[in-house]
Amino acid sequence: MEPVLEMDVVGELLKGSLENGSVTSILYDAYSLGWTLGFEVFRTLLDGGFFGVIHNYSLPVPRLVSRALFMGLNITELSKKNSLRIVDIFGSRYSVPISDPYVIRVETPVKTR
Repeated sequence: MEPVLEMDVVGELLKGSLENGSVTSILYDAYSLGWTLGFEVFRTLLDGGFFGVIHNYSLPVPRLVSRALFMGLNITELSKKNSLRIVDIFGSRYSVPISDPYVIRVETPVKTR
């Protein structure tokens, strides 16, 4: 994906804030396009050698993989490099079968009212 700006925006946002063993969370409203920023930051961190975990609450994993690919994040290829895992809360809650080894099922997800 081509950078929108000449400067490294993600690097500037995170500069000095990541330490070994740290956790970074990016949260956004379910109906926003905040996921695009999240995937851009996530991709940048993975490109830098970090290991990533996606907590999927909103959609089936194939749709998540498709959205990530749209943002230049090839989850299938990264999983082959053992760079990420997906904790599939959505699939666990709705009993969606797991087809990929990088997807982790939660045995007893909390159900909302």
